[in-house]
Amino acid sequence: MMPADVTWGGQSDAVFSAQSGDFMRPIYDVVDKLLMGGRINITVVQGQLDLICATVGTETWMNRLQWQVLQDFLSSRKLALYSWPGTQETGGFVKTSPDGRLSMYYIMNAGHMLPADNGDMGLKMMKIITGQEKP
Repeated sequence: MMPADVTWGGQSDAVFSAQSGDFMRPIYDVVDKLLMGGRINITVVQGQLDLICATVGTETWMNRLQWQVLQDFLSSRKLALYSWPGTQETGGFVKTSPDGRLSMYYIMNAGHMLPADNGDMGLKMMKIITGQEKP
């Protein structure tokens, strides 16, 4: 439970100010260097209802990467994800490069605020990323 003297979102202005130099800046070169360096896995998360950073824009951005294994990632299949065992409703999809270095999660019923919009799938995604569950 949140303490009574804590305001939800009270820090957002300070966080935005501190990160303003990176806001809406293309980072193809940074992501390419990280992928080519071979030591860091990259995860891209896309909320299906996100109107500011729409799925088609994210996919277009990813198509501009120069990573030598990009075509293998682009041609890989999406795997359906379910938030709870036995659930019939698809909660999202994940697409991963054959070497496991690049993954993209498409989360249903979520926008920018994934934990608030679809917390069950956000938790499932984090468990997969951290190796606690298999997709």
